[in-house]
Amino acid sequence: MRIRAVLPIALLATDAALAVDPSTLPKVSCSDFQYSEAFLQKFPKAPAGCIEGRLYNGEKWAKFNAKVYLVNLPDFITIEVLDAAGNPLETLSFKPAAGAKAVVDGKSISVKEVKAGNVVTFWKSEKTMDTKAMPADTAESWTLLPPQKSQ
Repeated sequence: MRIRAVLPIALLATDAALAVDPSTLPKVSCSDFQYSEAFLQKFPKAPAGCIEGRLYNGEKWAKFNAKVYLVNLPDFITIEVLDAAGNPLETLSFKPAAGAKAVVDGKSISVKEVKAGNVVTFWKSEKTMDTKAMPADTAESWTLLPPQKSQ
């Protein structure tokens, strides 16, 4: 049985979560975030993608940018987490929640509108910086490979 890691991610959030203006919230240093050991083993470069941190309702939230690599809804979306300069750090897949929204070019859009190549902004709670296995046996699923650089 193959198991694909899925990151529970706030990239695709509810309208209520997107209604908060992060610039009005207290700042938190990206170096203050705690990542689970499992997360760091699977995505060791991802913490370098933290652009800024904010405190909201007593929780630390990290802001990331990512380029959409593959959209296979309703099953999953694959993204490349970017560093502050826009260079890819990590490739990961996740299953968006029903009715989820994405922030593309500063605008909230339905996840159904997200396209490969879009750069999305997402906020990730420190409490959910962990990995989980897919809930079903993936022996019959396709294996995703990270994007390859052209030579």
